[in-house]
Amino acid sequence: MNSLNSASAAILGAVLNTLWQAAAATVLVWVALRYTGLTARVRHRVWWGWLAILLVLPLTPTAVHAWKGRQPAPIHQARVSSPVAVPQPALAEAPPRVQVNAKQGPLIALGIWLALVLLQAGRLVWSFRHLRSLKREARKPARELRESFDAWVMACAVSRPVRLLVSDRLTSPMAVGFRRPAVILPAALLDKLSADDLDHVILHELAHVARHDDWTNLAGRVTAALVGWHPAVAWVLRRIDREREIACDDWVVAATGAPRPYAASLARLFALCWTKDREILATGMAGRGSQLGDRIEMLVRRTGEAAHRGSLARVGFCTAVLLALLVGGSRAPRWVAFAQDAPPRALAHPVVLFANPQSFLGALVAAGYGDLPVDDIINLKNQGISPDFLRGVSQAGWGKLSVQQLIELRQRGVSPQYLHDIREAGIRDLNIQGVIDLRSRGVQPEYPREIHALGFGPFSAPQIMDFASHGVRLDLFRALKEGGFTRLGPSEVFDAQNSGLQAGNLREAKQYGASLSLSQIIKLKRAGVI
Repeated sequence: MNSLNSASAAILGAVLNTLWQAAAATVLVWVALRYTGLTARVRHRVWWGWLAILLVLPLTPTAVHAWKGRQPAPIHQARVSSPVAVPQPALAEAPPRVQVNAKQGPLIALGIWLALVLLQAGRLVWSFRHLRSLKREARKPARELRESFDAWVMACAVSRPVRLLVSDRLTSPMAVGFRRPAVILPAALLDKLSADDLDHVILHELAHVARHDDWTNLAGRVTAALVGWHPAVAWVLRRIDREREIACDDWVVAATGAPRPYAASLARLFALCWTKDREILATGMAGRGSQLGDRIEMLVRRTGEAAHRGSLARVGFCTAVLLALLVGGSRAPRWVAFAQDAPPRALAHPVVLFANPQSFLGALVAAGYGDLPVDDIINLKNQGISPDFLRGVSQAGWGKLSVQQLIELRQRGVSPQYLHDIREAGIRDLNIQGVIDLRSRGVQPEYPREIHALGFGPFSAPQIMDFASHGVRLDLFRALKEGGFTRLGPSEVFDAQNSGLQAGNLREAKQYGASLSLSQIIKLKRAGVI
């Protein structure tokens, strides 16, 4: 469970630390596409490529550090007496600006994310089944409309086998995939639209089929279900939906050569079939996400020529700037890190240094602190950290502590022996701050070790401190053990303590009835019966 929590913290930290890079680079992509003059079809592909980059962006800093870690570490030599093998970190990272003591927070976040993913997966399955029922219940159109549809399929060289269907359950036309795609028209619109309007509707939905938008729309919805909470990803998915519809508009204009009549058809269609319903696995020209008003305005302003493809040099320049931003961001320091009470990261192969372990600097090197800034070394020395203290802490089994933790241990009178013994006492979820608190309360390691050896707990550091501060002696735990009561919480132990319960009381009560509970025995004690 701890490893899962640590992995969740690492992933969550990577995402949070790259949020600003994702937002800044996404804005730059939007500006680049706005001023490079690319067609909607190309912009649609660019946004898909950028979405793929966003998904792997949190892994970029780790990959860069791992690549650097494969570079050979330099070997430093000093004029000192004896060799000491010291593990050197593969890569020194700058400390995070904000360190969050998350405890089980990342694990809770993982559970919430899994619940949302399951919810979205259920919606996708429902939508898929709903669309299948729509296709199954739809009927074939009239012969004249079917012949017109087949003529457009041949004229536009649509390679996928596609059918035309009519449904009484729809309010707006849509293209439905996947293996047997179909264009479904609402029956209520057939008598309200002119022949030209129907041609425009059919061409737009054929464009979705020809472009395989059913599959890309499915990929977008799956991505939204998995990482739709990411602001940059959510915004890019909306841009993808917008460019998809504009690309289909361009497809229709290229086939008819008349943008303004097509814009008029869109306006009439929007007035007839505007609805709040939206099939998330289907693509339609008048759905809620189609941004119909913006598209009509774009068509009205067109002069009939296809949009120019833009300068290749400008596209290359924007790509270079994006790559520079990503690489630079991967080298930036972390802003957020989730503190975990876990052993330190695995270190690389030891590098042999020559140091005198009896000197202060030699003790630092031997304890794994050979990379400290000079100010930290002086601070440790001024705080009374001795070579023996460093060696003892290093051997206490807590791994490499921070400079601040070493100083606080020294100031609070926590000896290396206490650090070692309290760690062996079996206290639950014990960390360095808990050790300091226990030492400040005067709790000796023998106290929690004996409690746990009797079969109680394991208790946490705050619970052990409560026992000690309320004067709960080991004799009470031994008496409870003798009476067969070991599965007790702190409140039950306090009740026994406050009632003045002793071993003789427990033995006397058990002679009367072996099935008496601890609460019943406490009542007998308070009533003066025993």
